[in-house]
Amino acid sequence: MFKSFKKTIAFLPFLLMLLAFQSHKFYVSVTNLEYREDQKSIQIISKVFVDDFEDILELRYAEEVTLSPESETKNANLLIEKYVKTKLKVEVNGQSLPLNFIGKKYKHDQIHLFIEITQVDDFNRVEVTNLILTDLFDDQKNLIHFKKDGKTKSAVIIKSDPKALLKFN
Repeated sequence: MFKSFKKTIAFLPFLLMLLAFQSHKFYVSVTNLEYREDQKSIQIISKVFVDDFEDILELRYAEEVTLSPESETKNANLLIEKYVKTKLKVEVNGQSLPLNFIGKKYKHDQIHLFIEITQVDDFNRVEVTNLILTDLFDDQKNLIHFKKDGKTKSAVIIKSDPKALLKFN
């Protein structure tokens, strides 16, 4: 019995090491927003994983979607813009502002989405709603970082709590 126990103890570090190397997929996006007072605009860059974004566009719009610089689906920009405008919202001082999808860039396994909101007067409070990919993954986390006047405020947005209210003095 003691030999069996010693073998089990000797095997335990090996088992823990194997468990540590098993992959677990994390569902996270990062969205950076910056208020540019000189341009009276909010510039937004949202970073999501390409494979997840393809999956959600296919699910949402019932058509095959390929996102890659080499073989992109013909109407990819239209689908991306349509999806983003339903999932990302920015309200300044209680007023919802229209998003302008500027374009995208592929970087490794991510797609960077470039969005702008124009004609934005100075403000002291902003509410960001970010439901990107939450209709695909219940445990999706959307990190936001909002920079204004050299200060950055951050929040984690989840499906059950999709809004973040940020106040700047």
